[in-house]
Amino acid sequence: MTGVSITNNSLGKGGYGTTNFNKTNPTYTGNTTDGWTHVNNLDSQPADPTPKPEPTPEPTPEPTPEPTPEPTPAGATQNADVLKGDAGNNTINGLGGNDQIDGGAGNDTLIGGAGKDILTGGAGNDVFVFKAASESKGLNRDVITDFTQGQDKIDLSAIDANTGLSGNQEFT
Repeated sequence: MTGVSITNNSLGKGGYGTTNFNKTNPTYTGNTTDGWTHVNNLDSQPADPTPKPEPTPEPTPEPTPEPTPEPTPAGATQNADVLKGDAGNNTINGLGGNDQIDGGAGNDTLIGGAGKDILTGGAGNDVFVFKAASESKGLNRDVITDFTQGQDKIDLSAIDANTGLSGNQEFT
């Protein structure tokens, strides 16, 4: 109890005066001669001489950072390049030259282009794209190092299966 004041009231045999109550230091002023005052803690709990701490405020949550865009493998030229993707779903085009292309983890699309290329899809469902029969024939054929049947795919949709007919025929 804090800040309670009783003024000009009789407390026991004391006469009139002022009694101020607080938990740690009750004070008596006024006419208290030949009187007595008895102060009870109404909660039947001992007075707490230490103040209660202020509640700790909840921390302010950190803002959610914006996602970092996936890096696009750069540096492909008409020369022999070494290109490596990351854990994202990359599309890597080696253009020309005898390239080494590694998609890394993720569902990648690898396009070797012209030249004798070494293609590694890495983890994930990868697609190996061939756009012309001339990209991979004879001693200049491309090599896929980690093709997994039922998971990875070879895309020949841009190659005409029968050049003797007009249009683009599909492989069957």
